[in-house]
Amino acid sequence: MDWKEKLDGNSLTELLETEKLIVTKEPRSGFREEYGHYRADLTLESPVIKAKYRVFIRQNKEFPENFSIGCCFLGTHGEVAVIRFNGAHKRIVDDIDNHHCQAHIHVEQGFEDSMNSLDNAEVTLEYDDLCSAIRYAMNRLNILNYQSYFPNVDQMQIDLED
Repeated sequence: MDWKEKLDGNSLTELLETEKLIVTKEPRSGFREEYGHYRADLTLESPVIKAKYRVFIRQNKEFPENFSIGCCFLGTHGEVAVIRFNGAHKRIVDDIDNHHCQAHIHVEQGFEDSMNSLDNAEVTLEYDDLCSAIRYAMNRLNILNYQSYFPNVDQMQIDLED
């Protein structure tokens, strides 16, 4: 059986949907500055299927709409990228209708030679900034204890004009 059908006995769908818990976050609160970005790294475990994951959250300091939340499965095949949630990160070379101009999600398709490529992207309206992307990603990844590590992510923020 090849990798796309079975990763350590689990399908890609099961790896994404199983209940997960954050077991470590670096830094414990907030984000650290690194190479022009804010960054946090998490380690997750799924007690149900005995799986481990790595999640990174990264946001450009100068362009806050340019962010990424990625989840990788850690198994016998090594680290396999299974999903990435991106903000808009338009590049000069992109056409205006390119997915880079909008929030989008890359999901591992499980096709031959697609491991860790995350080539396909779907545009999404589920989030429009890093805070709402964290909330969406944590819920889509079924991370049960994310509020302990991101206590303000579920609070709606309203900017009032004076």
